[in-house]
Amino acid sequence: MSYFEEKDSEVLREIVKTQIEIFELAEEKGYDMESFAVTYMTSDFCNREMDSEWSYYHFKQANVCLPLITGEITKTTSEKADTVLCNPGWVGGIYRYLVAYSGLSSREVVKILPPAELDDLYYTYENCEYEEAAHDIIRKFQ
Repeated sequence: MSYFEEKDSEVLREIVKTQIEIFELAEEKGYDMESFAVTYMTSDFCNREMDSEWSYYHFKQANVCLPLITGEITKTTSEKADTVLCNPGWVGGIYRYLVAYSGLSSREVVKILPPAELDDLYYTYENCEYEEAAHDIIRKFQ
């Protein structure tokens, strides 16, 4: 059982909410979301702050967190791509739950399940709670 599974589910929901908002803000700013998802999940910020047991940034607004990875965002990430994620916020939220429930790092999770593949699962789980979808996805990829 990972540290986050032991955490109060409301606390984890707030952390997930922050990550959802980061992904939604990145989309609003016009980032290529497939590239952004990989860049974010492999960023020092995400792995240092969002993957940690406790971080000041777990409960901050997206506009506070997103600028902290701008140095890691490449030109490719900042350009609109031909491919789009149908629901970037959902992808961001599921990624955070996958990290929390699997005990893997963000870098490991995005390597195992790239954003386009996760995005393809959206319509399968669109009527499920994030937690339920994350547990089911983990079972399928083990």
